[in-house]
Amino acid sequence: MNAITPAFSNEALWGIIAVMGAVLLLLGGELFYARIQLNSRQERYWWVLGVSNMYMFEYDIAADELLLSDHFAALLGAPRHIYQFSTIMGALPKQMSQRGLGNISRILECCKQDGRLEMRRMDGSMGVFRVRCNSFKDKHGQLCSMVGILVDVTREAQEEEALRTRAERDGLTAVYNSDTVRFRIGKMLEKRTGAVSSGFVMLDVDHFKGINDTLGHQSGDRVLQNLSDSLRTAVRDTDIIGRLGGDEFCIYLPQIPDYEFLCRFCQRLNAVSKSYFNQTEIGIDVTISVGGVLVRPDETFADVYRRADQALYEAKAQGRNTNCVRK
Repeated sequence: MNAITPAFSNEALWGIIAVMGAVLLLLGGELFYARIQLNSRQERYWWVLGVSNMYMFEYDIAADELLLSDHFAALLGAPRHIYQFSTIMGALPKQMSQRGLGNISRILECCKQDGRLEMRRMDGSMGVFRVRCNSFKDKHGQLCSMVGILVDVTREAQEEEALRTRAERDGLTAVYNSDTVRFRIGKMLEKRTGAVSSGFVMLDVDHFKGINDTLGHQSGDRVLQNLSDSLRTAVRDTDIIGRLGGDEFCIYLPQIPDYEFLCRFCQRLNAVSKSYFNQTEIGIDVTISVGGVLVRPDETFADVYRRADQALYEAKAQGRNTNCVRK
């Protein structure tokens, strides 16, 4: 009985070893097959990205490696696989931070809020892209990788801008329409501090009704278009021009040195518009009357409009083709 027990134990042991070996072989085979399937899926995945013109990237933070889809690499003019990415970005010249590979930092920053950014393509054209990104953490809760995709929304952004422009601009003169200019100036007046001087100007065309009645509305429209063009040459980039209605325009000057500056500005409007109309082919002598006011603390748009309208009325009472400026 004692002689049989060791033999039985050895056979059992070898049986266990054989079973475990078989299990390990099966597991190894399954893992090997799963690895092949994973590689195959990844190859198909990146192939789909390439043929579908999708801009995709994957950043392995732990390994500091960046992988780009073919289309994305072509967009940035960069290789598909970039090792030691953070080191390369740290050595990138500052003037290149807004071009090519330098855009990656902006894209990763944009990933935090799934935002949009404007980016220059390799052909020099500007594009607008929406960034979508997902972050992955390891078992310790540390960020280990990021996968993101860019969607080219340039056409969508252009259409949005065109719609916004049509909604905000006067169709005839292309300056801000009445609703927009009142809203914008009203907001700027609310944000204005008492230490900063600003001015508000109203103007219209002298005897404009007579122009429409004698020469027709097409000539009147040309007068308004030429007037808006002349105003653009007289204002600063920060000034706001709007058409309040008919032949009545307004200009808001958000920051001016003093009252004397506003007086010189209104005089310039008279001179510039008269000179501009003399160079056109309308065939009539066109002048404007101007009324300006220095904005007082806590005034609303309605307040400055009322006072500037009174100043404009005084300019017309003085014989037109002149200006009247009030503090």
